[in-house]
Amino acid sequence: MIPVHLKTLSLISLILLFIFSLETPTRIIVWQSLTLVVLSLAMSWFWISLLPNKTPLISRYALLIDGKESLAEQRHTRLTTLVWALFLTGLWSWKLNLISQIIESSNPLMPVNFSVEVGFYLGSFALFVGEFYIRKLYLPNHQDQQLIPFLKDISRISLPDIWNFERNRQATESQGK
Repeated sequence: MIPVHLKTLSLISLILLFIFSLETPTRIIVWQSLTLVVLSLAMSWFWISLLPNKTPLISRYALLIDGKESLAEQRHTRLTTLVWALFLTGLWSWKLNLISQIIESSNPLMPVNFSVEVGFYLGSFALFVGEFYIRKLYLPNHQDQQLIPFLKDISRISLPDIWNFERNRQATESQGK
């Protein structure tokens, strides 16, 4: 049996080979569209987690790290999830506008613009670090927390754990009844 991470890596490699085999203008549009799809999925995941009777995405991380959340922490993680959803929505709009410009351009070899990707990395860094220090101001029980151990805790949580959080939580609650 081939491990899932190897299957995923193989699929990504095949997609990249396909993209880079295309002519330059088509390659640019396909690549930008692919990143738009990934951004759309991430943005949707954040927004869906804010629906009633759902656990916000950032709350899932907090609960998987600590196992409990106070009312103040629930409000904070919900607000943080909303900020991330708005950030990703802004990037999504920016990316969509960029793709429209590429398609409408009369220059088929228009230089590739990676401004959205740079914005994603810089914005994500600012949100992670900014939220970490803002949390320390509003949540007294987090004042002694250090940035590097916090980032290590986050990195230990797998996407399947986050994805299956609601299902696992419901199963745990039904077993406790």
